[in-house]
Amino acid sequence: MTRRFSLLFMAMICGGTAASAEPVTGAAAGKLLFPPKAAAVEMLPQDALSGTDVAALKMVGGGQPYYGAIAISPSE
Repeated sequence: MTRRFSLLFMAMICGGTAASAEPVTGAAAGKLLFPPKAAAVEMLPQDALSGTDVAALKMVGGGQPYYGAIAISPSE
């Protein structure tokens, strides 16, 4: 009985929280973000990429605003 009450109580809390959330428009969300400035690209030491590949990744990564990551599989 206690377990059922606990589950019911948690369901009521979760449902009530989601129902009370107000949607945010894209314009309002944009005002909350920090302004995108020049991106910083950091390459970790590796042996799988040529100098040309590293330069291309730095160029592509430098054009990405905010946060991002690029991962490679050296064996493929």
